[in-house]
Amino acid sequence: MRKNVTLITLLAAVLGFTQYGHAATRTWDNDSGDDLWTTASNWSADTAPVAVDEVRLDGSDGTGTDYCVLSNATVSINMLKVGYGTTNEQSHLVMQSGVLDVTNATGGRVWIPDNSGSTPGNGKFTIQGGTTTVDRAGSLTYFYVGGDYTGNSGELEVTGGSLVIGKSGSGSDFRIAHAENTTGTVTITGGQIEIDDNLEFGGTHLNSSATLNLYGGTIACKDFLAYTNRSPTIRVTDGVLEIDGNETSLISNLATEGMLTATTGGINRPAWTYTGSSGQLRWDYNNVNPGKTTLWAVPGGTVLRIRGNL
Repeated sequence: MRKNVTLITLLAAVLGFTQYGHAATRTWDNDSGDDLWTTASNWSADTAPVAVDEVRLDGSDGTGTDYCVLSNATVSINMLKVGYGTTNEQSHLVMQSGVLDVTNATGGRVWIPDNSGSTPGNGKFTIQGGTTTVDRAGSLTYFYVGGDYTGNSGELEVTGGSLVIGKSGSGSDFRIAHAENTTGTVTITGGQIEIDDNLEFGGTHLNSSATLNLYGGTIACKDFLAYTNRSPTIRVTDGVLEIDGNETSLISNLATEGMLTATTGGINRPAWTYTGSSGQLRWDYNNVNPGKTTLWAVPGGTVLRIRGNL
């Protein structure tokens, strides 16, 4: 019986090996010059990434911006690093449409960028459409904007589509400028970001720069870790933030300290008429969305209000 079990295990391993091949690191080089993810020759060893592979955009294609476009395709990979290497060139991944699945029990993590070398990394990820899912099944899922090493700079821009972080219920951290001297900026003008667990600003480091521009779309999370001692910058114009539980006290503190503001800087409402330098912030617990804190902004004035029933 033991021999049969062992044989079955070995057979499963061989089948998995033949289906996916060796796990590898696939590095973007854009050899064809067409900027397309799906062109095999644009990757190291002229092989497009598969489900077991770690993907790196490392700023090495020599064009000034390491630019890669994913459009009209369904792609599964193990791990994603947008900005990895020792150059100052920005790495920029654009998700136009289709499916990008970064889901794996050994990976399921994204860094924008990931560079521990002497030259700080610089990465940008733009989501214009489609569905991007990041999940480390059975373990904590991480999504870093600004990386996890000192001096790095990262940007996430969402104009449409959906970004889902953590779906297996094993916990997830969406971290903006987590490490010392890092800069992380998230700008959403459309679409949605769904975070299974934590939306975290600044990590435990007081000298990082974490910014959220909520100019449209929706962000939903379970926990909102945006404490005033981490000095986050949160600007709201035409988007909605939904948080599980009652976080009105935290939001009130951020607004009082000037770290949370309604702003005219958004894209989707250029015709708003303001009576002051900002609009009105409004937030609510339980009335708009049962069991949730909801934050949004409306035009006019500089008055901060807590919404009950309007």
